[in-house]
Amino acid sequence: QDFLDAIGYSSHDFDVIEIEPTAPRPTLDLDAHFADLILTDEDVSKMADAEFLIDNLIVRSSLHVFVAPANGGKTTLFIHLCEELAARGLKIFYVNADANPADLKRHQGHAKTHGYAVLAPDAKAGKGPQDIVNKLKALNDSSNDLSNFMVILDTLKKFTNMIDKSRMRAFMALMRGLSAKGATIILLAHTNKRTEDDGQHIFEGTGDLRNDVDNLIYLESSKNAAEKKQEITTRPDKVRATFEPVSYVIDFNNDRKVSKCGSVLPVLDTDSRAVMETAKAFLLVRGEASQTVLVKHIKEQLPDIGEKKITGYVRKLTFGDSHVFNTRQGENNAMIYALRGFTPNSVDEFDDLADHGKD
Repeated sequence: QDFLDAIGYSSHDFDVIEIEPTAPRPTLDLDAHFADLILTDEDVSKMADAEFLIDNLIVRSSLHVFVAPANGGKTTLFIHLCEELAARGLKIFYVNADANPADLKRHQGHAKTHGYAVLAPDAKAGKGPQDIVNKLKALNDSSNDLSNFMVILDTLKKFTNMIDKSRMRAFMALMRGLSAKGATIILLAHTNKRTEDDGQHIFEGTGDLRNDVDNLIYLESSKNAAEKKQEITTRPDKVRATFEPVSYVIDFNNDRKVSKCGSVLPVLDTDSRAVMETAKAFLLVRGEASQTVLVKHIKEQLPDIGEKKITGYVRKLTFGDSHVFNTRQGENNAMIYALRGFTPNSVDEFDDLADHGKD
């Protein structure tokens, strides 16, 4: 009591707070507690039976976001895909809110030829992206069956605030509502300017974007300046179906013609492309070479690239879905490199390759 008096507790005549006894902690049924998150046979069946409108890219009645850096080829790719999708009878509305008048004129001509519609809110007097959002809200409140309907929003940041969580959450709820009615939704979005520590791109915006979509797929691209082509390879991130990486090439020599590749292409910057081409030329002649010999040769041909970087590029081109080189273990655990698909059976085959390379 002397202590309480000394600190002024008694003189202030505080009310006594009665502490209620702690309620007993509940005992949880573990199976019931995690039931809504347990992967079931039905979940797996849905993944396997998903109807792909475009193999490894677009699933019917799903909400997709495709993420790429600026000038990464996403608009050109999806304009091309509209040809195939419209030919299959889908009702497509491509909302282009990220193009100049010349590009819009080109896009409208393509749409007219192939049977889909371009919506350009900024090109209509007194209209804007919010008018598109209002029409989508009205469609979501309708009784329409949207199983044959597709909308492409290019680009997403024109229609919602990417860093405002409440607005992003509300917009994504609208998109989910449309997909629940059967609509196939394509959102084209940008990456952040800065990459992750491993060099990979990350989507722009809050985590709600990734949380609320069915499929989030990165479009990783690199430009082949020598051939005036842009190569695009998909990197599935969050998916609810079975996706494999696929590659496309945009040919600027041929009016931006888009072609699907038979194999997955590596995503290369200028230096890594130079390393790849130098290594391929060397292995075409040699057949096989140890890592030490291969890196030494590349360094001699490309003195401006450091040896450590060359080794990293070679290893990146050796592992993963888009690998260019195969390896085997040689004497003294040396790593032996060869071109993908190359399996020499005899010394004579090495000689034949060497002669071919010289020719």
